[in-house]
Amino acid sequence: ATMMGIGGAICSGVFVTLGYAASLAGTALIAAMVLCGIINLFTMLSYAELGAALPRAGGEYTFVKAAFGGFISFATGWFEWISNIFYAAFSAVGFGNLMYYVFPAFDASIIAIVAITIFTIINIKGIMATGRTQTILVVVLLGILIVFVMAGLLNTRAVVPMLSAPRGIMGVLRASAYIFVIYLGGEVIAAAQAEVKNPDKNIPRAILLSTLSLLLIYTFIAYVVFGIVTPESLTAQISPLAYVARQFMGNLGMGMITVAGFIAALTSVNTSILAQSRVAYAMAEDGFFPNWCFSLHRNFCTPHLAILLGSIFAATIAATKAVNFVTYSTDFGFM
Repeated sequence: ATMMGIGGAICSGVFVTLGYAASLAGTALIAAMVLCGIINLFTMLSYAELGAALPRAGGEYTFVKAAFGGFISFATGWFEWISNIFYAAFSAVGFGNLMYYVFPAFDASIIAIVAITIFTIINIKGIMATGRTQTILVVVLLGILIVFVMAGLLNTRAVVPMLSAPRGIMGVLRASAYIFVIYLGGEVIAAAQAEVKNPDKNIPRAILLSTLSLLLIYTFIAYVVFGIVTPESLTAQISPLAYVARQFMGNLGMGMITVAGFIAALTSVNTSILAQSRVAYAMAEDGFFPNWCFSLHRNFCTPHLAILLGSIFAATIAATKAVNFVTYSTDFGFM
């Protein structure tokens, strides 16, 4: 469950959004990372408490239904479902852009659609296949990011970044709103909590571990980035993190970070497809979605039609390649 939370949150966003965020906050983006992490921590504490008390499919929808019911739970469920679809599209677009960065002959939108299709099939095959895939991908991803951070901290050319916000506190707040999307995805643990063993212990543990891990990882990444390059140099980069890695680790470092970006995007596509289907499944049970979304696959016992429905919408959005629009839409829905 912890791997699902970490993999769901470490998405392609951290690899492709740093340039624009740095133009807003400068080196104070480090502080913005910490601010987002603290806000996310308080949010996830609620998820941990409620997830242990109400270990049923649906996540936020299930929590709000138990507390308020009626229209409020209906609206919450729809926002949750739509947000996960946008998040799947966002991650797939990030994967497509990274592939285009390495292989310019490929079409980014087609790559994004192919990624969504592959993980749709994996999710239909069952939670065990989804979980195994996620664990393998996240272990490799964390290994690469740890190497990047350690190499940056030990690099003799690195400087201690001084916090500077050229656009003032409003720039930092705007950057925080923009990058908050990279902390999203951990709530997939709550969405699929009905399939977690010993939920009263494992759900809070997994949520807290993944949340604190994200705070540390992102803060150190930002610290290393501004110890190597200036904020201005990131603005024009398609993949800012790969650009930074190349500055002090050469082509090998750029290759490692590019692979990490691929993996991060794919893990987020995987978990968001899982999450949206469980929300649709829970809402269909209460009549807020078509009844066929509540049906389970005869062999795999997964809500295959709910998975397909969300994946079709995600692929359609991903085909637009509108990174900034999808980023803000994802943030809006989750908030």
